[in-house]
Amino acid sequence: MADPIEFHFDFISPYALPGLVAMERVAEKHGRTIEMHPMMLGIAVVKAMGLPPLLDTPLKGDYLLMDVPRAYRFHGVPFRPAVPKFMTSPLIPARLFCWMLSIDRPRAQQAARAMLAAHWSEGSDVSKLENAVPHAVAAGFDEAEARAAPDDPAVKDMLKEAATRSVERGIFGSPTFFIDGEQFWGSDRTHIIDRWLETGGW
Repeated sequence: MADPIEFHFDFISPYALPGLVAMERVAEKHGRTIEMHPMMLGIAVVKAMGLPPLLDTPLKGDYLLMDVPRAYRFHGVPFRPAVPKFMTSPLIPARLFCWMLSIDRPRAQQAARAMLAAHWSEGSDVSKLENAVPHAVAAGFDEAEARAAPDDPAVKDMLKEAATRSVERGIFGSPTFFIDGEQFWGSDRTHIIDRWLETGGW
């Protein structure tokens, strides 16, 4: 069986959801599964690369506000962001995702996808615990344990380790995909990935 497509993302990335939706179509077409992994833009962009957040970057920030809704329209994904200008903290959903991954990957991915959709398409701010936990519960996780997970030092370490590993692999943006060891960055690369899989690379 072919290796899964790795999907590395940050919950605060506006391009993560359309990238995932597009990649789901590509994966289904080519008989692949998707393996979701957390990364942290604050670590990769701000600390490792020494760059400001995109929205704080002159010229690029204004472009982003125009381009994101267009990307959603292109991929047929509803766009209703939970937070004006997108910015919020990814820590609660990312820690929750790490905790769920340590228990059951398929259910963790179900919940993570639901949190992405809630935050970007349904106007529900999953940086708030009360908005994130119901998605974990819907995926079959214990509510009390899910509520406690983001404050657990061991879970915090899981996310720190995941962020460190992603930088070590050269991941600097969300979403980033790995296909049979080949790295692709951006939701606009899914059509290239489609061709890559069709041809076996070039």
